[in-house]
Amino acid sequence: MEIPPGAFDLAPLIPVVAILIFGMVKVIRSPIGLALARRLEGGSEGGATEQRLADVEEALDRVSGELAETRERLEFTERLLARPDRLTWRTDEPLGYPEYRGDDERTPEEGVVSGA
Repeated sequence: MEIPPGAFDLAPLIPVVAILIFGMVKVIRSPIGLALARRLEGGSEGGATEQRLADVEEALDRVSGELAETRERLEFTERLLARPDRLTWRTDEPLGYPEYRGDDERTPEEGVVSGA
């Protein structure tokens, strides 16, 4: 049996193989490839991962504390607004900001209107 001439012409495959090799090198040298190589070797980012976890936990604790403080301020404001006898409004301010005046003796004619 005779092999016809040109049956095993590999010249068209050279660019395809070159592109595949170039792509594999790029993937292997990328951060994903390096992480995969470390995973296959059995190593991990032990210290770095634990440090990042500790940082995230610290940030979460800080945010939880800020949320608790905000809740306390909200509850205080709600209690203050629930007692209209202790809240007066200054009419001489452009936006009418509330002002806490529990012992205010002034009358509405003097610029302070008692809360509703």
